Amino acid sequence: NIPSHRSIHKKAQGLVMFLQLPAFPPINPQTLLHPAQLSLRYLTDANLPDELHRWVCNLMDRADMANQKRHTLDLASHPALPLYDLQAAALIVVTMKVLFGLDDHTEWNLSNEAGSHDDLGDLFSFRRWYRLVQAALIQAQQRRNQDIARKQWKGKKPFFIDKRDKHFVMKRRRISDNVQMCLKKLTSRPAPVQVVAPSSFQFCWGGEDGSDGPSLQHMKLGKVVSLNHGVSTPSNFKYWHPPLRTCKPWSCTSHYSNMEPTLPRSFVWLLQLFSFMLDVEPWYLFEEVLEVERRVFGIKTPQSGQQIPIGGQNETGSNTKKWKRNCETKQSGDPVRKPKS
Repeated sequence: NIPSHRSIHKKAQGLVMFLQLPAFPPINPQTLLHPAQLSLRYLTDANLPDELHRWVCNLMDRADMANQKRHTLDLASHPALPLYDLQAAALIVVTMKVLFGLDDHTEWNLSNEAGSHDDLGDLFSFRRWYRLVQAALIQAQQRRNQDIARKQWKGKKPFFIDKRDKHFVMKRRRISDNVQMCLKKLTSRPAPVQVVAPSSFQFCWGGEDGSDGPSLQHMKLGKVVSLNHGVSTPSNFKYWHPPLRTCKPWSCTSHYSNMEPTLPRSFVWLLQLFSFMLDVEPWYLFEEVLEVERRVFGIKTPQSGQQIPIGGQNETGSNTKKWKRNCETKQSGDPVRKPKS
């Protein structure tokens, strides 16, 4: 089987500790591994507007994830190998939750408002984006499944029931391999040139032939973000999240499989989209999303009406801290979604 993202990361972390590698070069905001650069790439691959990038950067600053020391591997100060790609994708997911709600209600209401006021056709609509990306995602998943099905998996060890048959099985396999090799040499033709994808992007957006659909990168967040006293403020003022209290890693595993049926479908779909782009399991990305939310909101969830300085941006481009959030809470303090009517 193909090793998972998590297993490869664990082996890489073990090699770093075993070899006692020196400090890696600093990962500054201009480095391709920094979340600021990776998030821009993933926004392009997911066909999301470029205007989202500054909101991702604002959230990154709020979560204290822009510091290069956090992303630079150093056995003395920061021995953990960062999950660069998962961190960037998690920042995008949390930003989408802040702006669009992703509670199966707010995002569709914002899409209705954008559709009713889109006279120039340049306003971003979550509904249009979902339909466009969902069709491309289904085709991409089918292509990946077909490529896996075409791959010939050959076991290294032969299968035999009785150990006494091992000699005959090994001899029969050697003869079969030699005969196949001779037949290939007699009947083989020059190997055709394989068409290699021009990049590691999963999707191709634009007006060219063979693209997955029109590009939405130039769209504006007109009805999603509004100017309030010169400060860009999200139209959505409600944010939900699961309980953020951490579990003991040695006695508890991911709760995503138990929580997935109760999560909003739009949020689950967004996790599946970025999980497909990164080729990881959805629960792995979900855990990183929770980690970002812990860094932004803290382990103790905010009370109703409390102001959380996520950070906005005024017309002059200076950062502000006037982003007001309103969370609905239980008595235990954990925000919950409104029951569906």
